[in-house]
Amino acid sequence: MLCEKEIIEVNDLVRIEFLFSKEEPYIGIITSIKDDLNFSKIFEALTNKGKLSAPLGVAKITKIKFNDVNDSD
Repeated sequence: MLCEKEIIEVNDLVRIEFLFSKEEPYIGIITSIKDDLNFSKIFEALTNKGKLSAPLGVAKITKIKFNDVNDSD
């Protein structure tokens, strides 16, 4: 799964921003990525605001690397 020039896989820690929405970004872990006849791919994530399921095309997903978390200290 390619998002933000990186491959997104199950168990990745990610930041999820919905396109064309003023919602705050979600931080979560990808729990599954499934093929879908209507949307090509649908992802599911366990986030700081609960379980989330949406088509990949409506969200900007950025992988959070371990170094990014440590640099903020």
